[in-house]
Amino acid sequence: MRQLSAIMFTDIVGYTALMQGNEVVAVKARARHREVFEQQHQIYRGEIIQYYGDGTLSVFKSAVDATECAIEIQKRMLQDEPVPLRIGLHMGDIVFDKSEVYGDGVNVASRIQNLAVAGSIFLSEKLNEELRNHTAIATTSLGRFELKNVSRPVEVFAVTIPGIVVPPRENLQGNQQLAGKTIAVLPFLNMSANVENEYFSDGITEEIINALSKIKSLKVTSRTSCFFFKNKNIPIRQIGKELNVSTILEGSVRLSGSMIRITAQLIQAEEDFHFWSETWDRKLEDIFEIQDEISLLIADKLREHFGHFEIQEHLVEKQTDSFSAYEYYLKARYHAQKWNPEDLRIAISLYEQTLALDPKHTESYLGLGDCYGFMATTGFMPFEEAWGKTAQLINQAHDLNDRLPGVHFQLANLAFLLHATTVKHSGKRKLR
Repeated sequence: MRQLSAIMFTDIVGYTALMQGNEVVAVKARARHREVFEQQHQIYRGEIIQYYGDGTLSVFKSAVDATECAIEIQKRMLQDEPVPLRIGLHMGDIVFDKSEVYGDGVNVASRIQNLAVAGSIFLSEKLNEELRNHTAIATTSLGRFELKNVSRPVEVFAVTIPGIVVPPRENLQGNQQLAGKTIAVLPFLNMSANVENEYFSDGITEEIINALSKIKSLKVTSRTSCFFFKNKNIPIRQIGKELNVSTILEGSVRLSGSMIRITAQLIQAEEDFHFWSETWDRKLEDIFEIQDEISLLIADKLREHFGHFEIQEHLVEKQTDSFSAYEYYLKARYHAQKWNPEDLRIAISLYEQTLALDPKHTESYLGLGDCYGFMATTGFMPFEEAWGKTAQLINQAHDLNDRLPGVHFQLANLAFLLHATTVKHSGKRKLR
């Protein structure tokens, strides 16, 4: 049986040496670990798959449940006589075969746990993305790492709430990858006279991130990690090191009447020097052509800097013929990204205004579905009503444009969460 699960690996650091030095203390530490482990898994609906010496493997239906369980376990292990525990979490595909579980997801979770240090909780990028609606669980990127028997580098995050250890990157034991073809797009500055135009500069930043992400040979840091540095006065070298990228793109946006000025510059992060910059003065009505032009030119300059890689003919597709609809959409996304009920209600109204102007704007159906999904999972709307709206909106988006990656992500997200909820309400704790 194959399914998507949140996977947890734990391990007592230095257990073998502890056993050799004081067997009584070692056995006591393992017994305490198992007691806390089983107690918290019952609370957070986890399923214990295997104990192996001083370590454990377990799975959860929910990334949030897995992370909250890990936090509680780690806090309790750090109390009284601390047990040096490290925890790794990943969201991935697993296969159940009788009493065994295996698959790439299990391997990734295991490697992330091996990378962690005592007192810490490390997460894969995939699991961290599932936590975006849960602001109480703070995380920070530690960079991308080459993990044994994992084909691609994995961005690893650390839980950063009080009481949980967050190690300096140089203390980690994994092989960190700082490949040449890596870039982070920092939030573009709003240089307009009206401070409320920040929604537009944020929107331009996101569109460029999405455009550059289409280039297969280029590794682009996620929006979540890039926007962590918004309005923070941190040296470029430090940002490059923290995001584990070789190149930084920064810029600004100025709106004036029907015109827009966009500036952008590419920076070699380690040495902190600009190797390219450009300014565009264009009409706002040509916004999609501008974004495509900018993204293609940036990609071409990166190719000159890094060496050859393939670039598509277009990186930005025209979403709508109505610039007003696009403005409403950007404003909606700006509020939606704040992930609180008040801003989400504003976002819902703005998405609806977008669709009133352009009923075929697929991205707004996805945005609305995301908003209602958040309201459903957080209890800010009646569950069945909110999920009903979510399903309807995502299916409408699918009917309009089934080629958008966001459509398939939302369909998968909807199917997974609805299945998890069904299991939860049926009182079943087993995954098989």
